[in-house]
Amino acid sequence: MYACLANSGLTALPNRNLVSNVGFGPDGTHTTSVAEPTVAYQGLGDLMHPSFVLRDPTADRYTYSSVFARPKASRSAAIVARLTRKYTAIKELAIRRFCCK
Repeated sequence: MYACLANSGLTALPNRNLVSNVGFGPDGTHTTSVAEPTVAYQGLGDLMHPSFVLRDPTADRYTYSSVFARPKASRSAAIVARLTRKYTAIKELAIRRFCCK
């Protein structure tokens, strides 16, 4: 991945999952039903190779936001985390000051 980014390379990403999971389906031990059929059940269909290739900024933004970007914590979650840290610090201070002399 780094080499591709550092050298302004392009990668091809499929629009759907091309992986066929072994052990899913009627003969599976724990996973007897398949929620979404994979390539093994649907097939690839006809492949068309383009005569030229261009970068797609919209697809790049989608891939970055859905695969690589960390989700932003909501404001309320950040406040709860901050209050939890403050409470823990006050609790530890009180224990040290009043219990361990």
